[in-house]
Amino acid sequence: MAFQLETTIQRFRGLSTDEKPIGPRPVGATFTEIDTGARYVWTGEEWLRQEQTIEGFLAELIDGNALILAELATIRRGHEEYLWEAEAPDE
Repeated sequence: MAFQLETTIQRFRGLSTDEKPIGPRPVGATFTEIDTGARYVWTGEEWLRQEQTIEGFLAELIDGNALILAELATIRRGHEEYLWEAEAPDE
């Protein structure tokens, strides 16, 4: 397999609130959001979000942890919430 050296790719960096550069860009140009880490690739017509390998896994992990924390918040009880109906018998 032959390889090709890309010398025309442009790389942009900015905040997620910044407007991404529009106009004549080489296909494959990238824009990285420095505050979120999200990366976009210019297709020639639009900026397409590039899914990174670990991002999907981390999103699932965060969602799972959020569900666990929500469940724990509904069942947690402090020691002051337990009611003791009777004292333990003396032995």
